[in-house]
Amino acid sequence: MDTIMIGIDNGLKGAVAVIQGTEVVVFDMPVIIEDKGKKTHNRFDDRAMANIVSKYKDLDHFVVLEAAQAFPKQGGVSNFSTGLGFGIWRGILAALGMKYQIIHPKTWQKVYSIAGDTKGIALQVVKRMYPKVEVVGPKGGVKDGRVDALLMADFAKRIYQGGAS
Repeated sequence: MDTIMIGIDNGLKGAVAVIQGTEVVVFDMPVIIEDKGKKTHNRFDDRAMANIVSKYKDLDHFVVLEAAQAFPKQGGVSNFSTGLGFGIWRGILAALGMKYQIIHPKTWQKVYSIAGDTKGIALQVVKRMYPKVEVVGPKGGVKDGRVDALLMADFAKRIYQGGAS
């Protein structure tokens, strides 16, 4: 049986990609939408997050978790959210006893020659490598979390097989 490769983009708009042999499945980040009067607020659904990966814990697997990083032009709430997602995922993976490696985005992007317009180039790479995987949302926008998670799962395969630089 093939080793299951999992890539996790840990943001609120992130995703989890699973590659098992030729089968590829991508899950959007589970969130709970809370009504805050005139506004809604998204928060991580940690139980659903755990459910996504728990089915793989007893199978041969390898997980790549994207390192959390703050972006200077993003607000504090957004940066906190990314760090929170990273922490939740580390806790879930550790509690389930799953093998994982934390990877900085630049590390996996370098392998796919992604620089400059990282979102656009990453999308082109995914469309070339995984043309059947849906990475566009219902309103036509690209789901960057799906793109990144899928490339991280592919990167996990390279690490596991000793092919990453």
